[in-house]
Amino acid sequence: MGKKRAGKPKFDVKRFVHDHCADPEHVSKLLDSTDKWHSSWISWRRKNPKVVPCLSDLKAKNCSLQDVELQHARLGGAVFCQSDLYNAKFTGAHCQFADFDGARLLKAVLCHADFYCASFNQADCSDADFRGANLSGAAFYGTNLARANLRRADLKGAVFNGANFTGADLTGADLRGIQLQHCIFVETNLRNADMSGAFVYGVSIWDTDIIGTRQRDLIITPGEPYITVDNLEVAQFIYLLVNNQKVRHIIDTIDRMEIIGDAGEVEVAGEVEVEGEGAGEVAGEVEVAPPERLRHCVGSNRSCRSEAEPR
Repeated sequence: MGKKRAGKPKFDVKRFVHDHCADPEHVSKLLDSTDKWHSSWISWRRKNPKVVPCLSDLKAKNCSLQDVELQHARLGGAVFCQSDLYNAKFTGAHCQFADFDGARLLKAVLCHADFYCASFNQADCSDADFRGANLSGAAFYGTNLARANLRRADLKGAVFNGANFTGADLTGADLRGIQLQHCIFVETNLRNADMSGAFVYGVSIWDTDIIGTRQRDLIITPGEPYITVDNLEVAQFIYLLVNNQKVRHIIDTIDRMEIIGDAGEVEVAGEVEVEGEGAGEVAGEVEVAPPERLRHCVGSNRSCRSEAEPR
């Protein structure tokens, strides 16, 4: 008697619906308007601690959901835009492709949750806790992230153009390939973060901690041809040096600049290796040339180069 051949695994419809679709009972309990929703929802969750709320594709636009407890809930594709989620709990939640545009997430707890490709445009995420969260591919256009905790968060390929990181903590965060055009970094902690390949055109940097931060190939131009530097703090200066004719003329008149302070004499000098018409000698050994010919810049062991030139 021959062996019975194993067929293809049977598609489990119930399991698929359970994993990917909202449970009507869970939705009604969350959005019940006949009672104080938070009381009934919290009571139900505490009575059923092993039940994972299935709220995928939930439509909760412009809702008042302060202090809501959604730990470990399935919220893929859910819509929370313009909702009040003050102090909401999303720890370990699955929020892929969720929409939080314009939401109030002040002091929300979102640590270790999955927000892959989620949208937080124009949201207020000040003082929010994103520790260890997956935010890769997410959108944060114009988002307020003041004092937010993003320690060890995964932000690869996310877009933060125009976001405010004042006082935020991004220690050990993965920022590779992130878009940070026109962002504000004031007293921000970037210790040991990896910013390799980040787009930093128009970034404002003040009193930011970059000890141990990987800053390889930061792109300082708004588009092609790309010019890259290896230090966030000098990015704006290099861009002005390359693209602002007035700044270059001023520097061309300087043979050497010395700053005398209480601590003694400090020299402002470095090397920029360039070629082309109009190159001049500035700040000791600094030479300036048209931006298209910029090849190599070294200042305090940091470099900048044009992507148009071979490495």
